[in-house]
Amino acid sequence: MKRRSWTLIKILSVFLGTVFVLVGTVAGVAIFDSPPEVRGADVDPVELLAEMDDLPKVSFIRVAEKKGAASRDPYWGAESSAARGWGVRHDYYLFDERVLKFSDEASAKAEFQMAPYGRVFNDSIYLDIVRPVNLTAEGLRADSASLGCMDWYDEREPSCFAWAFYGRYGRYLVEITFSSDRDPDFKRGLRQDDFLMVVKGVDRRIAGLGIN
Repeated sequence: MKRRSWTLIKILSVFLGTVFVLVGTVAGVAIFDSPPEVRGADVDPVELLAEMDDLPKVSFIRVAEKKGAASRDPYWGAESSAARGWGVRHDYYLFDERVLKFSDEASAKAEFQMAPYGRVFNDSIYLDIVRPVNLTAEGLRADSASLGCMDWYDEREPSCFAWAFYGRYGRYLVEITFSSDRDPDFKRGLRQDDFLMVVKGVDRRIAGLGIN
């Protein structure tokens, strides 16, 4: 009886040892050999620039700037960027979109916190008068986003003379701005719903790329 028990103990010891070896091997592969997880697709920032078909068919957007190529010159720590403008006349582009691509999400998050409304309207004059707009109900696909309106000083219109949207999509930052000062002949204000139509058009395009 003792011999049989001893034999069973030896068999169990060999079996358990084999299991531990296999588990250790599998765990070693998972920890040391697996590539790091990458969230979202890796695309050129120019792909995030809206085309005319992505934007609302309205009078305040009739022409698009021809250039839209990505730049390898770093902006605010980004590894590459791209920009494009749209407006009502050639040479006057009331809207501008800039895309910044960072090496990782942590860098993109840090830049978003440094400039909560983007870099175009990041000086103290604009930040003193910016009116934040809640985007919770808009259903945007951005991981984080902010929207700010610069009201007319005399409050003569229910519109804003400048708008700034900043959205983070994974390791990409998208800045969309409107400024009536970009058309010196016509100081056009823009209502919130109109600016949001532009933002949502860009957001829909980005959602289809699967970058976050």
